[in-house]
Amino acid sequence: MGYITRSLGPNEKIIYRAHFNWLWRARGWIVLLVMLAIAAVAYQQHDHWAATIISAAGVVAFVLVMLPIWTKEVAITNERLIYKRGIIARDTNEIQLRAVEEVALDQGIFGRIFRYGQISVHGTGGEDMRLPTLGEPVTLRQNLQKAMAQVGRFSHGGKTVP
Repeated sequence: MGYITRSLGPNEKIIYRAHFNWLWRARGWIVLLVMLAIAAVAYQQHDHWAATIISAAGVVAFVLVMLPIWTKEVAITNERLIYKRGIIARDTNEIQLRAVEEVALDQGIFGRIFRYGQISVHGTGGEDMRLPTLGEPVTLRQNLQKAMAQVGRFSHGGKTVP
């Protein structure tokens, strides 16, 4: 169970959970596999120390590439947008949906082809949140705008406002 799930209020529900694009994970796996292939060649040439060091370096490189993916969470609830990063030291940014003024999408040509990009959110009172590069940013923005519209329809008493 992640931070976001544990931090939900009594009537709060997750509407959308963002994810990283498959290219970021592929980069980690490619680094690991290339390093292990080089280590296998070194091992076949009876250079066991080099094979061990290269294998260890591959595992370390894999963890360093994957760590940001494993330690970041982005979710939209029916009340707020939450961005959490970190394992031991935790840093969170949250914006209430009713306080969001602008949602901007930054997506270059490769981002459009491979379906990744960055979302920036500007809130009232100067609150700004720039999310990391995520997969399916258009879907994230659509879900954020849909949740914002739902928040705008309800009063504090739970009655629908015309």
